[in-house]
Amino acid sequence: DRYLGEVLGRKAAQDINSIKRDLEAIKAVLREQKK
Repeated sequence: DRYLGEVLGRKAAQDINSIKRDLEAIKAVLREQKK
């Protein structure tokens, strides 16, 4: 059970990080378009 929790926690952290990267990329694109 604990192992599964650790694996899921790591997966969730990776998902959150990838979502953050996507948001940063979108923000950068929007900034470029405003120029």
